[in-house]
Amino acid sequence: MVLRGRTRRNTTVNFHGGGEPGDLVDVRIDDATSTTLRGTRVAVPVA
Repeated sequence: MVLRGRTRRNTTVNFHGGGEPGDLVDVRIDDATSTTLRGTRVAVPVA
């Protein structure tokens, strides 16, 4: 599933992974265009 979110600087990020509206997720950026970023959600280790 491809989701769309925004960075803190309001740049659009399209990413593969899961999430619910309003979730904050970590995304590894794999590619970029002049207006958007493309990436993959990364798992955050539980401490």
